[in-house]
Amino acid sequence: MPFRIHRQCCPARPVFIAQLSQCDHSATVHTLLLQVFDAKDWDALVMRSIVPKLAWALQDVLVINPLQQDLAPFHWLTAWHAVLPQHHMVNLLEFRFFPAWHRVLHHWLSSQPDFEEVTRWYLGWKVGILLLLCMPCFVGGGSQHKGHSL
Repeated sequence: MPFRIHRQCCPARPVFIAQLSQCDHSATVHTLLLQVFDAKDWDALVMRSIVPKLAWALQDVLVINPLQQDLAPFHWLTAWHAVLPQHHMVNLLEFRFFPAWHRVLHHWLSSQPDFEEVTRWYLGWKVGILLLLCMPCFVGGGSQHKGHSL
């Protein structure tokens, strides 16, 4: 049976949570953390300490720029993929990443672009990110499909 940090008996728990809240968003989290917290506590911790930082990174730090793309903020998200509950990942992509991505794609398509370049950019995002995350709810539907329809 894995060791769990219980609320009532572990004075280290608040310290650990505070340290996790302060960690760099690019930190790789080992799946052992999932063995330390039960599912309910892990979800609450993620919602309080990790999701807001990832949302900030996707909305305020990541600049979708077809000419000079810096993927570091997106890699912060992918570093958490193995331990972030899927519903949080879906919400981050749906409400923080894809709105900016759609705006850039729409603007680009509205300005007489080189369609081969747009296609390469689009396929790069589709293959490099959507398939990397293995999220079937986006592949072939949802926001990715909206981008394809533009």
